[in-house]
Amino acid sequence: MQKEEFNKINELENSHWWYVGTREISFSILSKYLPKKEGLKILDIGCGTGGNLKELSKFGEAYGIDLDPYAIGICKKNGFKCEVGDLRDLKQKEDSFDLITLYDVLNQIDYETIPVVLSDIKNALKKDGLLVFREPAIKTVSGKHDLYVNIKFRSEKSDIHALLKNAGLEILYSTHINFLLFIPVWCKRKVDFLIDKTPRSDIYKHSDFLNRVLLEILRFEKYLLNVFSFP
Repeated sequence: MQKEEFNKINELENSHWWYVGTREISFSILSKYLPKKEGLKILDIGCGTGGNLKELSKFGEAYGIDLDPYAIGICKKNGFKCEVGDLRDLKQKEDSFDLITLYDVLNQIDYETIPVVLSDIKNALKKDGLLVFREPAIKTVSGKHDLYVNIKFRSEKSDIHALLKNAGLEILYSTHINFLLFIPVWCKRKVDFLIDKTPRSDIYKHSDFLNRVLLEILRFEKYLLNVFSFP
């Protein structure tokens, strides 16, 4: 990922509707499955500039790794424990973590390497430890943003379920999110791609009004996910 993108993420991840909304959804779901709410040892793989570490630190000792030294530099300036590291060569002790998280990370590596990565993660988890991750899904909604940030693949739920089960991991919860905005996002990305195929980031500052509207839509999804999961 380019330095410019990390700078934008660092500037916007505490206010941009996508980062705030998806984080609230993810942690709302996570809180239901945590064995306890404090004293956990946590690893955030692909921590970027540290937005998720801020929330994870509320549950215990959290530290992150990221392949990009520039992102790690920002993350350290933001006050989080982190170091340069590669999920394809995890180098973590067995039975070390209560919780391991990956938010939009697996898509950055070759699909064929995921079984080995999941096996390493399982070894690093304590007995009854939790793996939590979120990935871009549904190939048809890909666009110029995927090209810009090097998304190598979009996940299908059935394929991910098979990978997890083959790694010896038990699936506790699985859902799609951004369900209510799926059609508008699909339309916008298809139109954008027809007009100009140049890779471009979708992350930019919206008007306060639009940002609030989109955030409240994701918060409504968070409420609905307390009742059922999305197809």
